Amino acid sequence: WVLQQSGRDEDLWINAIRAGSVTGVHEVLYESAFDSLSIKHSAKDRRGFATGALMAAEFIENKKGFFTMKDVLGL
Repeated sequence: WVLQQSGRDEDLWINAIRAGSVTGVHEVLYESAFDSLSIKHSAKDRRGFATGALMAAEFIENKKGFFTMKDVLGL
């Protein structure tokens, strides 16, 4: 994972843009010489993000240690 294009085939470039009042648009794009494949998620408001934050806060209440969202979601 790299934040700037390196030209190396083994690097996966990530581009992050914060734009005004856009709530959240997340897109995964694969490009080859022959095809493009895109998966896109557009958040309509911030309630989905807030719900995840509240779930995580409730999960870690009275716990010690290091946790990830995989722990919170039981994955």
